[in-house]
Amino acid sequence: MDFEAISAFCFMPLLMVIAAQGWAWMACVFICFPIFFALYQYKLPSKMRTRFFVSWSIVSFFFLLAVFELEVVPYLEILFIENFILMVFVAVMCLCIYFAKHRVQESYILAHSTEKASNKADQSTRTRCELCSVMQPPRTYHCDICGYCVYQQDHHNVWLDICIGAPNKKYFLGAIIMLLCACFFSSNLTLTTICHPTLMGNLLLMPDDCSDVFGDIHIAICFVSAIYTLIIATLAIYLLCQQIWLITHNTTYHEWKQGLLGLHSNGILGNWVDFCRGFPKRN
Repeated sequence: MDFEAISAFCFMPLLMVIAAQGWAWMACVFICFPIFFALYQYKLPSKMRTRFFVSWSIVSFFFLLAVFELEVVPYLEILFIENFILMVFVAVMCLCIYFAKHRVQESYILAHSTEKASNKADQSTRTRCELCSVMQPPRTYHCDICGYCVYQQDHHNVWLDICIGAPNKKYFLGAIIMLLCACFFSSNLTLTTICHPTLMGNLLLMPDDCSDVFGDIHIAICFVSAIYTLIIATLAIYLLCQQIWLITHNTTYHEWKQGLLGLHSNGILGNWVDFCRGFPKRN
């Protein structure tokens, strides 16, 4: 394990403990989070692969899960069925991430795949990559981080350390949706357990008064974890909206940055049908 991974495993729990010391500490920590990540990404060479962000994702996952199961659930305010539903969200999310990572290799354009297509009529539509010299099908881009040409590359996701392309994009979208469900559900369960709850519309239980959560370190850790979970959910909402918008236009994030929005569009319905059926296989 390299230094970047070790630092992520050390700093994340430490910052959560610091944030649990009071309202001001929590505000400082969560305000510094995006600044720190932005500076780290800015200072990192663009072609350098780092394990820091994926390590941060892993430790955040296990930390939040441990806090919920070992600190929140023992208050006996959460029903078994509620905990079970949350675990289903988490399990489906992990399964989607597994398939997204497993199918990423199907996006790679390798030398032997270009040799198979050397006698095909559509070979004229291919271009040679200046970095790895493979013959690229249309809508293929070289990832400087992975070192491969990726078919319909959307972006390289540093939090999962994988490229998002045509074969694994559905699983990536599913993981985001399950992440949102898990984040909102777990944060609501946590906050209504440690704070004074109120019933809204005779349907939804919501936190009402959390003014005394920093009186006990265990409750404070639960509260800070719930706020951190909501921050993650906010970022996931942005990413989900971005992906829905791009899929609606049959455009990848890479193509959008090049000003090619809607170039391959088949209409809104057609674009979503193509996405749900699976993008056409590369030649």
